[in-house]
Amino acid sequence: MTKARAVFVRVLPVILLLAIYWPAVTAWFFQDDFGWLNLHHDVHSLPDLARVLFAPKAHGNMRPLGENAYWLVLPAIFGADALPLHIAAFLTQCASLLLLGGIVRRLTKSGIAAFSAQILWMANIGLAPALGWSSIYNQLLSGFFFLLAFYFLLRHGESGKRSDWVFQWIAFVLGLGALEINVVYPALALLYALLFARPLVKRVLPMFAVSALAVFLHFYFAPPAASGVYAPTLDSRVFSTLWTYWAWSLGPMPLWLTLLLTAAVGLLIASSIRQRKYAAVLGLAWFFIPLLPYLPLPGHKMDYYLAVPAIGIAMLGAAAIAHGGPARVLAAACLLVYLGASLPKSLTVARWEHGSSCWKVSIPASSSPASPTFRSVRSRSHTSISRRRSSRASRRPAICYPSTSCRRPLPAEFSMPGRRRFTASTAKCCIARRATPSRMRTSRNS
Repeated sequence: MTKARAVFVRVLPVILLLAIYWPAVTAWFFQDDFGWLNLHHDVHSLPDLARVLFAPKAHGNMRPLGENAYWLVLPAIFGADALPLHIAAFLTQCASLLLLGGIVRRLTKSGIAAFSAQILWMANIGLAPALGWSSIYNQLLSGFFFLLAFYFLLRHGESGKRSDWVFQWIAFVLGLGALEINVVYPALALLYALLFARPLVKRVLPMFAVSALAVFLHFYFAPPAASGVYAPTLDSRVFSTLWTYWAWSLGPMPLWLTLLLTAAVGLLIASSIRQRKYAAVLGLAWFFIPLLPYLPLPGHKMDYYLAVPAIGIAMLGAAAIAHGGPARVLAAACLLVYLGASLPKSLTVARWEHGSSCWKVSIPASSSPASPTFRSVRSRSHTSISRRRSSRASRRPAICYPSTSCRRPLPAEFSMPGRRRFTASTAKCCIARRATPSRMRTSRNS
């Protein structure tokens, strides 16, 4: 019975993730997705495959795993069907939740704290957009590789097995192909070594050299923008940007409540340092360190940039639960405030992404692109669309046009910025085979 209950506790977060984000899982494509759908049409030979996988895309992005492989393989197999991409995103996040539970359980020696961390991350507003918008799957994959590498680091610190150290390196290097922010992983590994496993400090240092090489290669092949919202800027706005992300991560709430929760975090950190329980310190680092690459972009603040830093918020909450004593009551109250502010808005985002999905339009080969023939209904029926593709070989690739529902704005009660309406410019990807991610992606995704 004990073993069955342990399995249930580990599976429950996965069930809750599906229940909470089911509208996002069943959403269709919108915005940048349409350009990426045609990526596999650019591959006709092995040199083409190498170019598609590794050449910089819009805004200088070089993400062979987080974007290129994801959009190259799944649409090539399943066509213009959003469900397989959402299933891949959901499975990636399920694995990340299990890894987070294992990490927190090792750090705090508490099953309740591990479960709490999973729920807190699940409810964060930074995670909600990535589960419903396939174009930012790279955020989920980045978090997975962060957690996978860190999980093997903890296992190596406990067992000393060489295989765990090798697997950590593999996860770290693969993470560099998911998202650029994974170059900061060595800083997290070094902090863990300093706080929990001093003998590992020297062994972690070579990772910084690999990160430096990755940064050099990235800026060599894709120099940063000189102007615009993607131009790095280091000035006093870095601090206001940091505060914005911190406030967003706690959820939409009045300023005084945000300050109150911030003070509670400060008390937790001070108490943890005094008692030499460093899980809370590590959690705070998990928020700030992955966020560092985004701080020089004050003109491009996005809620989904919090998908990975929100792991730190979850760790902070778990550390507060595991802290014990009278402080646990205060911690529970603060976490309830956090959940009450964050979870309803994450649900709102999931429903909005589902409702903002577009109609799928197929154009017969004999038809003109100016007069599309509608063959399907809204996104919730996309599972039936895939069953009616017997004549797909005689048709041009699917073409997507915005419908009235695509312009539906985000509900007014959702106060957090970072959402855009579907505009006419995002419908330029209608002519399939001609649309490529480098030309069609909007300025929102990075």
